[in-house]
Amino acid sequence: MNARIGLLLASAVVASLAVSCAKREMAPQGVPMQMEMKQASGAASQDSTVSDEPASRMAGENQAQASETSPPAMAGRILVKTGGLTLIVGEAPKAQEALNGLISKYEAYVAGKQSEAWVPTARYLAPSEVRQMTFTIKVPADRFDAFVEEVKAIGSYTNESMQIEDVTFQYVDLDARLSNQKKVEARLLGHLQTSAKELKDIVEVERELARVREQIETLTAQFKVLKDRVAFSTLTLTLSVQPDFVPPVERSFFQQLGDKFLSSLEALGDAVKVGTILGLAALPWLLVMGGGMYVLARLIRWWRAKRKKQ
Repeated sequence: MNARIGLLLASAVVASLAVSCAKREMAPQGVPMQMEMKQASGAASQDSTVSDEPASRMAGENQAQASETSPPAMAGRILVKTGGLTLIVGEAPKAQEALNGLISKYEAYVAGKQSEAWVPTARYLAPSEVRQMTFTIKVPADRFDAFVEEVKAIGSYTNESMQIEDVTFQYVDLDARLSNQKKVEARLLGHLQTSAKELKDIVEVERELARVREQIETLTAQFKVLKDRVAFSTLTLTLSVQPDFVPPVERSFFQQLGDKFLSSLEALGDAVKVGTILGLAALPWLLVMGGGMYVLARLIRWWRAKRKKQ
């Protein structure tokens, strides 16, 4: 009995020793395995970052290429400028010569011209010929403002206007519609060359192709007109020719007083002239009315004298 208990105790001790040895052998192997896993995960993360860098770089290059291939007009708004300017000049030939020089300098051109001449109808004014010339000038859009500033130096401007129209939506819409119609034309041509075998199919495709090409021609013409409006701004210039015109200058206080006094004298002289003209115009009527009143007074006096005698 005691021998059996001893054998059991001895076997338990041996088993515990074996388990402890096994744990000691397994512990050094587990740490390197964890380290290897950490190293592997770190290497994977490095590989992922390395692999992500070229991808991000390629994405950036693609975006740069996309921005480079986009039309320049899409970078901002697409605008159409139109303006009007009225100038008073002393001599028509000199003003037109200066205007032609500016048109040549800024690479503009005259799209239309109109000239007028008339004589004032007021009878108490001295008749003097007044001429007026109107030009429609097309100027490159990027040089329009500088052109207008130099044109102002030709004479004394009395009126100036400027309008800016935003045609971005119209520009993009025409561009997209034209591109779509060209794609439809290409598909119809491909269908005509490959799929259309019978005469009925060929006629149908050609009819549709003619309709699409007509749309392309219309859109192309509209797009060209819009591009011309964007590329060239329009200035409507009116030159009023007045030979006796004196450009206004800044005057001092005493000069302004003298001008007011002279203008008052001129107004008084005009009033005297108008009064004289009106008096002379009314003189025949006064004579007629005076004669009538004299005759009527004589008749009344004669009738009263006659009644007294009776």
